[in-house]
Parts: sequence; structure tokens; C-alpha cells
Amino acid sequence: MKHLRLFEEFKVGTYYTSTQEDSSTRNEEISGYPVKIIDRNSGEKGVFSISLILSSGNVMLQDLCFSELDEAKKHIADIITQFEKSDLKIGSFIIKKMILDLVVPPSSSDFTSMDKIVSPKEIYSILEKNLRPITLCYTNILPNKFKGIGKGKMNERTIEDELLNLQRELKYDDKVRAKEAIARWSRFINPMRLSPEGKNNFQMWIESSDGRKYGDIIKEFELMKIN
Repeated sequence: MKHLRLFEEFKVGTYYTSTQEDSSTRNEEISGYPVKIIDRNSGEKGVFSISLILSSGNVMLQDLCFSELDEAKKHIADIITQFEKSDLKIGSFIIKKMILDLVVPPSSSDFTSMDKIVSPKEIYSILEKNLRPITLCYTNILPNKFKGIGKGKMNERTIEDELLNLQRELKYDDKVRAKEAIARWSRFINPMRLSPEGKNNFQMWIESSDGRKYGDIIKEFELMKIN
């Protein structure tokens, strides 16, 4: 991807199985272990996920995806090597192609400007000046299932902490460092912000008194991206 935007919106992904007309399933072996490959023949660009099936039947979904099938196969070879000294016994692997469909960008009624390519320092500046309203916006639009304290939950404190971490990393004006920080922020906020309830709550917030006062700031923040 040429640019990394704070809110590049993708569907979580679609796993294609052999029940689809344009899908194919085949079996291979890597270092003696069976590997089922669920591919898609339509020519669309996607990413390949890996599931490790232990002999016990437990499934371990790897937290990495690969743009090329050969890279996924190489990673499986690395996993096999790593497990040689482990008590866990490998049963098999599954590689699935996942199409990440870019969601249609929000309409002009949602945003007042086009994407804005900026430097890390420019994003830092908007956070420095508007940390409080940005924090409160995301706090106020939290769907109920995301609210709370503990692992996987969000509240005003956790949102502010993530924004402060983002702000600190952007301060150095280093593009590589900034993109890593933006990716972390996106992983944190996007499941909530881009959920159906999160989107609906945001639109309701925009129409509130706080939204009328700070909405343009939030929109500008979300539209910023680094070249």
C-alpha cells in the first residue's frame, strides 16, 4: 500500500473455501507434514493466513499473514523447525487465502475534505492541540461491547494512553517510526470505530453539540495519512 492512513478501512476479510465456484483446495506436504491450501482462482490480490493443527486437535491461528503463497510455505517450514524441541506435536497445517476488500470510502456528507498527506509532525501537532476532544469523541462513541476495564476492553483512560503513545512516537518526525505507531493505533481503535455500532454512534456524536464543536477536528485527524 503506497500510503498508510489512520483510518484505512478494510473488511476483516473473507475466507474462501472449496464451496465457492472460484476456489480450489489442494493438499501438499512441507517437511513431511500435510498442508491443505485453500486458494482462490479469480486473480484478486489477497493475503495468506496460516492455521496450525496440533495432534491434540487444538488449532493455533498464526498472527501473521503473507502476500505470497511461497512466503506462507516458508513460514510453515520455520514453524516446524521451532516445534522440533517443543512438547507440542504438529498434526497438519491449513493455508487460506483471504481477500481484504477495501470498503467504499465514506461519502462527502461524512467528511468535509479529501485525504490529506502530511508529515508525522503535523499529526503530532493536531494531537498536541486537541488531545482532550479527540479522546472524549472516541470515549463517547464506544459501543457497549467494547466498554469496560480489562483485556480487550476500552475506556477513557485506555484511549488517552494510546493517543499519548501515538503522539510521543510522532514527535520524532521519523516516517518509519510514525507508521509503526499509526499501525498500533489502528489495531487498537479500528475494531471499535469501524464496527457498525461505532459508525452509527459517531454519526450521532457528529450531530451533538460536541460534534458540531469538534467534529471537523476529528475528521481532519482521521483523514491524515503519511506518504
